[in-house]
Amino acid sequence: MDEQFVTEDGILRLLLGHLRRQFPKPCPACGRVYANLRDYVQQTAPLGPAISYDLEETSGPSSKRLGTLALAKCPCGDTLALGTDGLSPGVSRMLLDWVEHEAVARQVATAAIVEALRQRIRQAARVMGDGGR
Repeated sequence: MDEQFVTEDGILRLLLGHLRRQFPKPCPACGRVYANLRDYVQQTAPLGPAISYDLEETSGPSSKRLGTLALAKCPCGDTLALGTDGLSPGVSRMLLDWVEHEAVARQVATAAIVEALRQRIRQAARVMGDGGR
């Protein structure tokens, strides 16, 4: 585990870096292309809370990670998703451990921590000076 990512700011930097690599991102319905994370955040609306399927799984530990998804609505009405797919198993486990630790420390549900991270990501993306790349 890389110690620089143990803080919330470190987790945020890690996730921003991962999400930035998912662009450009086209809408399969209307063809609109989101050039970068900032454009995506500014032009879409969140659709429900972000969900970590690995944290929500109640049937015990799984060797297959499902990841976390944050859905958003394109102006055309289609649903788009950004997620943690592609993170290494070690990084995924570190993120899950951090979320679980923070939930206990803050005395809130893990879903609240995941959603708070989503909101911080959206806020950071809105002010990215490099177009979110």
